[in-house]
Amino acid sequence: MKKPIPVYTFLFWISCWWPLWAEKPFRYVEFGLDGNVGLASNYIGLWDVFNEDRVVKLDLDALPTGDFAVNGEAGAQVFFNINFGEKFGLGFFAGVNTLFYQSLSHTLLKFLAQGNGDMRQYTSDIALGGSVFADAGIQMSLKIGKLHAGFSPAMYVPLLYLPKPLIRYQFDSIRDSMYLDINADVNAYSPISIEQVMEGNLAISTETIMELLDARGFDFSLNAEYALVPMLDVGGVVTNIPLIPAVLTHQTHIDFHYRYDPAEGIYDSLLNNSFEFDDVEFNDPVYSDNASFRVFRPLRFDCYVLFKPLVTNRVIIKPNIGFSVLTIYDEACFNMGLEAQLRFGRILFFRIGTLYQEKIWRNQFNLGLNLRLIELDLGLNLQSQDLKGLFDIKGAGVSIGIRIGF
Repeated sequence: MKKPIPVYTFLFWISCWWPLWAEKPFRYVEFGLDGNVGLASNYIGLWDVFNEDRVVKLDLDALPTGDFAVNGEAGAQVFFNINFGEKFGLGFFAGVNTLFYQSLSHTLLKFLAQGNGDMRQYTSDIALGGSVFADAGIQMSLKIGKLHAGFSPAMYVPLLYLPKPLIRYQFDSIRDSMYLDINADVNAYSPISIEQVMEGNLAISTETIMELLDARGFDFSLNAEYALVPMLDVGGVVTNIPLIPAVLTHQTHIDFHYRYDPAEGIYDSLLNNSFEFDDVEFNDPVYSDNASFRVFRPLRFDCYVLFKPLVTNRVIIKPNIGFSVLTIYDEACFNMGLEAQLRFGRILFFRIGTLYQEKIWRNQFNLGLNLRLIELDLGLNLQSQDLKGLFDIKGAGVSIGIRIGF
């Protein structure tokens, strides 16, 4: 007669083999958190900042041929999903996402680095913009035969929205004099009073929450993937299809005019330390609560192919192409990329690729570990506005994903 298996032996056996069941489905119930942060430039690299002299070093002979741009992003999302087998899934999510950018013209950089030996006039704009969005919604997935589709309606609120302002500078110099003239006309929009926030008088109350909800907008996202042949799947994703725009009623207006015009020649002023400034105007911010500014989230479309050379999910090659409509830039751009995925069973996977998404180049690497009860996804990427900057490390980003369930 065989002896019964001891409980601790059974539990040990289960703990070793349970992770191998993780993909069918990944988890029936799961709670998760995704987060990311990144910063990209097209001029200042990592080695310009971190060097043995501890001084930022810039190569003035290697100025970018275009504008000097800096982009930053950060976001976080929490979610709860329920998978009813492999045929249907339902989830809820909420998160916040931040994006900003600034751009200085090449002519201004050239003047600051090399002076104005040709004695000419510089006139250009300074680009600036940013947004902070909070959102919440439902995500549903459905599998019918070879088709897997998803639908995700969402409510969003722009907590702060800074559309492209008008900031223009003009610099002119002659042999013994010069002037600098800067004009700025900036508007920022929000669902609550920025004046009260700056003065510290804003309290979290029912009225504040209602103001946030009154500013809400609605959009939805769609995705679909079809197993065309055993070695090839095709798919597409459309993100943030607008339904109802968010409407922001609180406006902050800043009007700034600055003029530097030495009364004496510039060289005499430098020697005598006697600068005089004319026509300096900086008006106090003007606050309004009767604006009606409509805001949409960036619209993005991507289509892709999943090529499986081994006719399994162990090795996947994924090219994609698409476009985005970027609201704070007030322009559209193309997206493209090439990614390779490598999976070891159902536990460990790697993902590496080069992408151009929403005006940013990225070399990215992801490592994932799925142990059924918990799954971790860690990502690192190098970023830049131009392709060459990826290899000079002119920007970087990190991401993390955690899922817990059974």
